[in-house]
Amino acid sequence: MKNEVTMTKTDKYLLWGMVVGLSLMLILRDVSGIYINKFIYFGFAVALMAIANYQTMVYMICFILPLVCGLPGTYIMPCALALLIIKRGKIKLMQFMPLMIILLLEITAAFWYPSLDVVSIVNYVSFAGVMIFLIQDNHDDLNINYRECIKLYLVGSLVLCCVIWYATLMDATKNWMQLFAEGQFRFGEVQQEDVGMTLTLNANSLAYYSLIGIACSFLLMEKVFGGRKTWYIVAGIIFAAIGFLTLSRSWLLFATVLLLLFIMSKLRNPRQFAILFGMLLVVAYGAIVYLNKNPEFVAGFETRFEDDTVESGGNRTNIFNKYMEVFLSDFRFMFLGTGVTHGNAVAGMSVSMHNGTQQILICTGIVGFFIYIVVMFGPVVKIIHVRKAPLVYWLPLLCVVAFTQTIQFLTPTMLMLPYIIGIYALRAGGQNNENISDNSGHRGRQSLTLETR
Repeated sequence: MKNEVTMTKTDKYLLWGMVVGLSLMLILRDVSGIYINKFIYFGFAVALMAIANYQTMVYMICFILPLVCGLPGTYIMPCALALLIIKRGKIKLMQFMPLMIILLLEITAAFWYPSLDVVSIVNYVSFAGVMIFLIQDNHDDLNINYRECIKLYLVGSLVLCCVIWYATLMDATKNWMQLFAEGQFRFGEVQQEDVGMTLTLNANSLAYYSLIGIACSFLLMEKVFGGRKTWYIVAGIIFAAIGFLTLSRSWLLFATVLLLLFIMSKLRNPRQFAILFGMLLVVAYGAIVYLNKNPEFVAGFETRFEDDTVESGGNRTNIFNKYMEVFLSDFRFMFLGTGVTHGNAVAGMSVSMHNGTQQILICTGIVGFFIYIVVMFGPVVKIIHVRKAPLVYWLPLLCVVAFTQTIQFLTPTMLMLPYIIGIYALRAGGQNNENISDNSGHRGRQSLTLETR
């Protein structure tokens, strides 16, 4: 029989202290321009995670996942990994061995690096370690509510996207709409001057988080009604607007596919399909009216699709081929990889890869590629055998896997973290099938119960 796990009022206060406190500090720093030392973020986040129990800490990490691009992740993530292991009290072979092999591969590759960069190696290994630990630990004995994990990730993503949206507008020139129409201005590419650590992403990475945010919004619309459903609809619209403003061609393609898959998930329920169709008509009408009044936004995408690099995927095809030539030219690269933290320099390439799967293969070799495939898709196979998740619960994982084929996965290290939410979404689908709903006044046996003390 599974252990009954409670979330006390103290745990709840710690969790929302993390959410509210960290959000306010990020807004004060990036929106109001108030300087906050990075060690304040580090101390605040780690202190709350250290005090919280394991379950609450998992929720905290889910909130932090999209925000690490503007936090001292090099300090936070190693501490988070250590605390996860200590609080869990055990580590499985499938958590320990892959991490050790990944570490050894990176240390081996470091012998060929231009200079030893211990900080970058620790950063990469700790981020990979957190991902491996969380997706390999299915938490069945802890009864973690995966929908809550996705909600907290969604809140973090909204903070990320809205702050970057605002900062981009504040830093943009007065004729930014004209530049946007010419394809020369993309949200996420305008960076502030060097004023220290801020929430910053390039346009493609911002589009990546936007797409996953839409998928999570779709998922969370399941089993909720009234105001809460409206909240997720609004969140989805915000993510869609931000994704559109990145002028990412990949985003437009995947967002279209995502919407079609979401519609397909409703076809078996005529009532839900009719409601969804009506909502889409209203949103589409509003978007058409707005775009007609602001034709610069449409012109920006037209310019991007008329670009002569479209056929080569923004030159990604050529980059892919050049990296494969380097990979096949050296047996050391083939079996052990070029290394992750300075792989470009070792391969003699001045540009980064734009394919996540290729990046894993090139940087970690056949050995590392096999390890990552087993580690990442092993949980998916187990979930398929144990639980049957509806289509909508697959959407976040599909977005992560699909979009990372057009950008990186291992570096920047933050890009691998949303994979955790993809796995949690599938597990949430299993919990949904076991009649766990957040509509009722109580939760099922496998969800967290609140204890008032």
